[in-house]
Amino acid sequence: MNNYKDIEVALSHEFWCCQREFESFVHHAVLLFSMDNEKNVRIQAFTAYGNFIRHLYTFYEGMIKYRNANLLDGAKGQAIGKKISKLMNEEVKKLIRNKALVYNSSPELDSREMMNLVESEVPEQFGTDFRQMRNRFSHAATSRINRKEVTLSDFYNRYHRYMMLLYQTCSFTWNIEKVDQYDWLEIDNFLKVIKSNPI
Repeated sequence: MNNYKDIEVALSHEFWCCQREFESFVHHAVLLFSMDNEKNVRIQAFTAYGNFIRHLYTFYEGMIKYRNANLLDGAKGQAIGKKISKLMNEEVKKLIRNKALVYNSSPELDSREMMNLVESEVPEQFGTDFRQMRNRFSHAATSRINRKEVTLSDFYNRYHRYMMLLYQTCSFTWNIEKVDQYDWLEIDNFLKVIKSNPI
């Protein structure tokens, strides 16, 4: 049985990784405007966005498995992945509904943010594509770089607004501002080992 503290640290680390990859993506995407022909920058932007997807999916997957395991009752093997994909769709739709309620109850708010977020328009394959893209950046699969299936470019064009919705929603509660003051358990212990056994 997992200790609650261990679960919190594992999820915190996953979201920390997600943030670092997103920051790296933004940095390299901005560089592309002035260094479009710099192949290394393009590779770094591509890699950072793929890893951002990987960590964001894994974070939500962990939240479901550790905090809402009841939502997976009866699912086994590949059925778990399909169930989680469906739950991802439901989560995005729920977040859009919640945002719409806020905007509808406060007419003074700028509604431009809501213009691209329509609950009924969330494609049914979103969760499946999200899971498949996570898998591509978790394994050395040719699907990561070929153009036969949904590419990272396709994914970005179709789903980036949902990625931002999922990411920004978690940022409010999972952003660790004082990393040094956080108890990282084995992560801190690993640093001690490195210090006592230099490379």
